Amino acid sequence: MKTMTALLVAFSPALLGQNVKVEHHVTTIKQPDVTLSNVRVQEVHGAKSKKVARIGSDVNRLESILATTQNANLPSSSLKSVANEANALANRIWADVHKSLRGQSNAIDAATQLRAHIRMMHKAAASGDTAGVQLHAREALAFAYRLDDLV
Repeated sequence: MKTMTALLVAFSPALLGQNVKVEHHVTTIKQPDVTLSNVRVQEVHGAKSKKVARIGSDVNRLESILATTQNANLPSSSLKSVANEANALANRIWADVHKSLRGQSNAIDAATQLRAHIRMMHKAAASGDTAGVQLHAREALAFAYRLDDLV
C-alpha cells in the first residue's frame, strides 16, 4: 500500500494537470580567443515523444514474445498467431523508428534487421517449420535488444 501511495504522490502533478516549470539558464562560454555572453541553454526534463515511448513499449513486448518463442515447442496454430503478432509489432516499430529517429542510423539499421528476421520467422510459421521459427526468433531477439538499448 505504501508503494501505491508513493506512486500517486510521484505522478500527482501530471495527473492533476499542473504546469511543469522549464528552467532557463544564462551561460557564458569562454575560450582562449573568444568570449560569448548571453548564451541561453534550455533544459527539458522528461521530453520523450509519444512515438519514442511507444517504440520502447513495443520493443519490450516483442522481446518477450521472441524469448518465449525461441525456447518453447508450440503447435503450428500457435506459431502462426505468435508470428502474426510479432510481425505486426515489427512493422510498427520499423515505421515509428523511421519517423521518430531519422538521424540515428544504428536504430534504423536495427529496426530494419529486426523486421527482416521477423518476416522470415513469419514465413517459417506459415509453413509449419518450428525449428525455423525458433531460429529466426533467436536472431531477431539480438536486434530487439540492440534497439532497446538505443531507444
